[in-house]
Amino acid sequence: MRTTLLFICLLLFSCKNQEAPSPIIIKEDTTRISLVRHLLNLRNELEHIETKDSILANILFAKRQAIDSMVDNALDLKENKISLILVSKKYDKVLVEKDYLVKKIDSVKRENIKLYGENGKLSNEIEFQEIKNSKLTTENLKLKKKVEVASNVGITGIKVTGLGYTSGLFNKPKEFETNKSSRIKNIKF
Repeated sequence: MRTTLLFICLLLFSCKNQEAPSPIIIKEDTTRISLVRHLLNLRNELEHIETKDSILANILFAKRQAIDSMVDNALDLKENKISLILVSKKYDKVLVEKDYLVKKIDSVKRENIKLYGENGKLSNEIEFQEIKNSKLTTENLKLKKKVEVASNVGITGIKVTGLGYTSGLFNKPKEFETNKSSRIKNIKF
């Protein structure tokens, strides 16, 4: 058994390093042939395992990259979710501000309508007062002309007397001259 193991080790060592093994004499050829076959089978299995190992290593590397990519995507999604939540909160604030501004605008529109109505009334009132002012200005000019004419005319020899009336229940009221202003009802020239 020891010799067999020693031989296998030497063969493996010699195959790997490509050096000639130290001379060992094996008495039985059949044993040697079976050991060489066994060694060849083991070498083929080793190559097959190494191939599988490299394939599995490549698969494992690809899986790790996929997992890393998924983790990166998950982190990006988490950041996007946080950003989305922040944007959603800001959007809610904007909606509240929009509602407030819409109500303010409606209030201002109602106030403007009210002010336009009052403005219309005041415009009509201004037009009426301007017409009235124009008429009064015209009348004032006419009276000024009359005053100018009257100031040029001199009156002499006119006697003015105040007249009062008696009250009679059964008789016709009688006219009398008075100089008391509270009793004057008419003027006589």
